Amino acid sequence: MKGHRVYKILIDDSNLVNILLAEAMTKMGMNASRMTLVPTPLIGIEGSAVPMKGAVGLTITIGTAPHYVTLQ
Repeated sequence: MKGHRVYKILIDDSNLVNILLAEAMTKMGMNASRMTLVPTPLIGIEGSAVPMKGAVGLTITIGTAPHYVTLQ
């Protein structure tokens, strides 16, 4: 998974949840075994429950050497 450069990203701090699509996980070389099961569903805009497949933690590096930071 190392070495994936992100060229565009949308950051919206008003969201309470970040959603990573299965297609993005596949392109990053990740599979479902990295996910932690989450029993709580998300509540959609219309108030309906949306089941989650799970949660995954990502390590990101922002910037380029020598000015960068890695966050987990």
